[in-house]
Amino acid sequence: MKWFNNNAQWRESSAYFQWKSKVSTQWDGKCAVTGRVDQVDYHHAYSAKAYPHLRFHPLNGIILSTDIHQRFHADMGGTHIPCTAHDWNKWVKKHYPNRRQARMVNLILRYHLKRFFISMIISAWGMMYFLHQVLG
Repeated sequence: MKWFNNNAQWRESSAYFQWKSKVSTQWDGKCAVTGRVDQVDYHHAYSAKAYPHLRFHPLNGIILSTDIHQRFHADMGGTHIPCTAHDWNKWVKKHYPNRRQARMVNLILRYHLKRFFISMIISAWGMMYFLHQVLG
């Protein structure tokens, strides 16, 4: 995986645009909370800055309306503060406690992240097995 020196570099990469396309397909191009299709942002469940190895994994993405995305990061202290799926989960429960769709988003996001981490564990195990076979 290519490592980038700054935020602008990776946000202009083809890998980023492919990630956005996969995330868009995954969430049907709609804000996961409101269902809006216009004025949407692509949010990393685990901060792209703090977790660069997760940056382009499609299961680490969610679509949010621009206003919800901005409010979330404002409440977290700004976009320069790394956030996680746990931060999002707490925030959405606080701001949308009765919204069924928001609760479903958290369930779906948790499902995606569990799938992601299971695939990472399987990949790591497979690599260890391969190295064991090659190196003896």
